[in-house]
Amino acid sequence: AIFNALGSSRRLTTGILTDTVTQVLQLGISNGGIEPGGTVGAATKADIISVTGNQDFDGTLTSGYLLWVQRSSVRTDIDRANRIGRFKAWLAPAEAIHEIFGDIVLSG
Repeated sequence: AIFNALGSSRRLTTGILTDTVTQVLQLGISNGGIEPGGTVGAATKADIISVTGNQDFDGTLTSGYLLWVQRSSVRTDIDRANRIGRFKAWLAPAEAIHEIFGDIVLSG
């Protein structure tokens, strides 16, 4: 989806990037792969606090994910010159089943 957004937009903005990634994350919730209200471990919690600066983050991903997109006003000169945008998304995986092993026994 991000690749398609890059190709379909003459000028990919922070807003378009945010909307595109959010749509993909929402699809993850719809298909059962992301669990709203899930929690993250200590290391991930520390990473989220470090990247976002939100010292009050309690480890719960209410929506199932947390998306951080670097604001254009804080990009480095090198990123700005090379037209690089950065984002990071943290997800709470759902307990979805990906494989099934089972037996059906018929006895007569």
